[in-house]
Amino acid sequence: MQKTFLSRQDLPSETYLPKGVAHGCADCSNCLKVTARWRPEDARKDVLEEVPVFHPTEEEFSDTLKYIASVHSRAEGYGICRIIPPPSWNPPCLIKEKKVWETSPFMAQIQRIDGLQDEHIKSKIISCKRNSVTMDTDHEVGEGYSMNCDEVGCSNTDGFASEPDPKFTLESFKKCADDFKNQYFCSSKDVFSNMDSDGCSKQWKPSVENIEGEYRRIIENPTEEMEVLYGSNLDTGVFGSGFPTKSSISKTDEYLESGWNLNNTPRLSGSLLSFESNKTCGVLVPQLNVGMCFSTF
Repeated sequence: MQKTFLSRQDLPSETYLPKGVAHGCADCSNCLKVTARWRPEDARKDVLEEVPVFHPTEEEFSDTLKYIASVHSRAEGYGICRIIPPPSWNPPCLIKEKKVWETSPFMAQIQRIDGLQDEHIKSKIISCKRNSVTMDTDHEVGEGYSMNCDEVGCSNTDGFASEPDPKFTLESFKKCADDFKNQYFCSSKDVFSNMDSDGCSKQWKPSVENIEGEYRRIIENPTEEMEVLYGSNLDTGVFGSGFPTKSSISKTDEYLESGWNLNNTPRLSGSLLSFESNKTCGVLVPQLNVGMCFSTF
């Protein structure tokens, strides 16, 4: 019998941080009390290169796969790009329909983001050890010791460990997310002098650069335990996918038939995915995720 052994020096040291977020109170199980605060002076400000952004004309936009093929070589090196439709493209926002936005519940999850970097290191260590040193269990081991996956955190090796949390609707989740962001960025009067009585200027909002710099600081050099909420892979049969389907619209609609409707894109003529026979396959059906500031997917 073979068993893998790790030395304690192989694992990141445990650091105990004060809690930056408390979940629930006597009056509401879904609220968040944020004690952690934005630290702009410690933000990670390394400049990241933006992904390519493309603006197709009306004519180019009319043929989905042809346009994607035309930008492939410029986007391939990034693994992602943005395609901004022409002004005439204005599909309805179906998830904001009353029956979806206000009454359809989903289970959120708690995600601790200050530990993501350590979890990534741990998963790399385990992967390395699985492919390297093993010893017979009846041999002397010295100072090494055996570890199982639960002890080193690799039962979820992507590092995004989470646990179930209360139910939300999209409407109540947005209120919770907005409140979290307001508390975190706007409650320190040491940062801004033009705060109102609630601790935040009505006009001021954190920029993308503010949020990105703070997110990277939390990942690389956390000062508190930071937990946020998110909803993953919500049922598109209930919530929709942001695009109309035959069951969600009563008449023929240009967005129902469009190649840019993600319900249709995989099945377009010329798409390799059109040969997939499993209609519920994850690459064929759009997935809906919701998150708040700092949620990581």
